Amino acid sequence: MSRLIPKPFPWVATLCMLAGVAVLLKLGHWQQERLVWKKALQAAYDREFALPADELPLLSAADLDRLKDTDIRRGTVEGKLDFSKQIALQGQIAGGKAATYHLIPLLLQDGRSVFVVAGYSTGADKLPEPSTRARTDRISGVAKLPGWNRFTPQNDPERDLWFRAEVEQMALVLRLASPVKPLFYAEFMPYKLDALPQVKLEHKLRNDHRQYMFFWYGMAAVLVIIYGLRFWRQPHLRKSD
Repeated sequence: MSRLIPKPFPWVATLCMLAGVAVLLKLGHWQQERLVWKKALQAAYDREFALPADELPLLSAADLDRLKDTDIRRGTVEGKLDFSKQIALQGQIAGGKAATYHLIPLLLQDGRSVFVVAGYSTGADKLPEPSTRARTDRISGVAKLPGWNRFTPQNDPERDLWFRAEVEQMALVLRLASPVKPLFYAEFMPYKLDALPQVKLEHKLRNDHRQYMFFWYGMAAVLVIIYGLRFWRQPHLRKSD
């Protein structure tokens, strides 16, 4: 005669489910934190780009040194552009296409230097020095730390091939003293420089963290539902002879 007896409790499946839910909830929480961070960063960008161009404050090397990670600072720098020392930074993106950024060092009034992203082109030729030069070059734009990924080729200074904006390495090769780490993306310059288009930083940051947050939280809920359907949909009993 058969009878119903309790099935063994699914300890292994339960522990695996709890571990999986914990990981998924942690991923969801991390995306939630990233969402808050990205919103704050976007608000900072909006404040910087809302400043009228003719009222931008004069930036010093100390101001530029304070920038970290994805911070930006919009303003004006003054000094002397040194067209004899240029960097053609290849493998960049501008206007959705491959481009070369033209970096010209600006010698600041305190003796330090900052690399100005004067514009971009499809070639790697150096820019000519303007026929007329002002005593002091005043440039308005946005300062931001450079970045690249692990797939970006290494620089080859001996062949004058540059792919990573490694400021200290560039300054060492060009014999520039005390460079500041951020690049300065020019918006307004006293020279047209052969009508080169200027590199425009994106004002609006990509923010997919809300979708990712809901995805990971949803996956945690799905895992719990699957566990329940598999182990608890029917009475926790088995037949015995």
